[in-house]
Amino acid sequence: MRFAVGHTSERLLAKSWDGGAAPTIWEHTAAVMDAVEELFGPPQCPTRLGLGWLKFFKLADFAAFFRATLAAAALHDWGKANDGFQQAVRRKGEQNIRHEHLSGLMMALDDVCRWLAARPDIDWDIVLAAVISHHLHVTHETFAESPGGPA
Repeated sequence: MRFAVGHTSERLLAKSWDGGAAPTIWEHTAAVMDAVEELFGPPQCPTRLGLGWLKFFKLADFAAFFRATLAAAALHDWGKANDGFQQAVRRKGEQNIRHEHLSGLMMALDDVCRWLAARPDIDWDIVLAAVISHHLHVTHETFAESPGGPA
């Protein structure tokens, strides 16, 4: 598997798209991060939904919840930046691993762990769990298996 990086001339797509231009990974990620703040509110001013989540999940610190949720939104689709996923969304091939599993594996790389450690105010275990499970296709038995197509 090759990782697609900035020198490629093709846009890194977030998903297949039948009409118009497909959104890029960056465009999709920015929209998801915006949705987090729109739905839950910023750390200093949670929305009614944000307060409801705190109550439902028995969380004490909205700011910690917000930081982890925003980090998960930022990292959830890293695993789409590889040739297998990009070929799959263009209907020219198949991915070898689910993108959310690859995103989680990338978070475990030594250099990435050191980079993430610069933010000790974020619970990276919670972020990792959110990233690898955001499509609800993960178990101990299926983690990093070939999916047969893009999610």
